Amino acid sequence: MAVLRRLFVLAACMAGAAVLAAPGFSARNVAGDEFQLGTPHFVVHYQSDSSDPLYTAWAITLRQAGDIAALAEHAYTLELADGFPAPPSDSGLGGDDRIDIYILDNTTLGGALGLAVGDTGNPQTSASIYLNGEAPAVAFTQHTIAHEIFHIFQFGVWASSSIGDYWLYEASAEWMGYRVDNYLVDQASYVSASVVPLAINAWESASVAEGAPPAPFAKIVFTNAGP
Repeated sequence: MAVLRRLFVLAACMAGAAVLAAPGFSARNVAGDEFQLGTPHFVVHYQSDSSDPLYTAWAITLRQAGDIAALAEHAYTLELADGFPAPPSDSGLGGDDRIDIYILDNTTLGGALGLAVGDTGNPQTSASIYLNGEAPAVAFTQHTIAHEIFHIFQFGVWASSSIGDYWLYEASAEWMGYRVDNYLVDQASYVSASVVPLAINAWESASVAEGAPPAPFAKIVFTNAGP
């Protein structure tokens, strides 16, 4: 199973979503945002000029942007159906009130596949999503997109500034990613029960290393709900 690296808020937390965002990352301060593709709840911002050496590595096609938007809508529908309140409006920060997904380069994202960044420091806030255009085979999957969208839902309910809470954000977002993609591994095969203990052990090791509590949430979910 591919080791995914995603960013969310501050510090490293777990193997499946290994790196979290440093607070210095500036939300909405993006380059190469030349094209937009919109759906009812999302706007995908991307660069499509692969002939420009500045954007060659992470330029994507209109079809790829459409696929990202479709996967985002699917994840949004399923996560909303679970009873979570709709994320708050960003008051037009990305051009309108829809959730913005920006495709950026690997360097800007620090090597992460995905990133969710809150727009304010308030306990509840809107947010935007950033995906790594240089790693489309994994960054543009249903799992990664669902994981990042769940962070948007989380921000709308409770955006904690305590590092001790981040394990819960990451563990639950990773769980949601697997739920939305039907527990696929590399988009080709299903997660077997034998894989679950390895995932739990990896989450615990990363959480404890960062001074956060172990991941009992993940244990409870997999024990009671199963893969």
